Amino acid sequence: AERKKEKAKIDAEREIDKEEWKKLKQMIFGIGKNQGYVAEEFFVNSIAVEQTIGGIQYDKMIPNLKGHIRGKNGLEGEFDIVLINGKDVAIVETKYKVHEKDLDKFLNKQYPKFNILFPEYKNYNHHLALASFYIDDKIKQEALEKGVIVLQRNGNVMETFEPKKQEV
Repeated sequence: AERKKEKAKIDAEREIDKEEWKKLKQMIFGIGKNQGYVAEEFFVNSIAVEQTIGGIQYDKMIPNLKGHIRGKNGLEGEFDIVLINGKDVAIVETKYKVHEKDLDKFLNKQYPKFNILFPEYKNYNHHLALASFYIDDKIKQEALEKGVIVLQRNGNVMETFEPKKQEV
């Protein structure tokens, strides 16, 4: 009977540990997701000012462009920043920190998915860009060698928003 009590106690502690671990995983995932939102907002705001990438001027910027194809084998995709003019389209993937797998995923999954979801841009010149707060030099070189533009945070870029002055 004593052994059963001890086993029940250990089992109960394991369940608590599982719940705590689950909460911890959710918190860590949330932190990573929030960092991604921070990077995305930074680059959306920065690009919106000039709407120029790689010396090409764009007329329209679409943050978080979503596309989907309905059906049994439906396809969905979301693209962080897309810029368009009459003959060029830039697809920008944003990351807080770029990992090697991110470049491969962008080139081999995201970009082909864009071509399927948005055939209206098939005759445009396509420009791929990776925007990040941090990218290792090796990955940066690999991206550039594969024709991907790299955008990085540089210097003290900020905008000040002030409340309207109150009449006293």
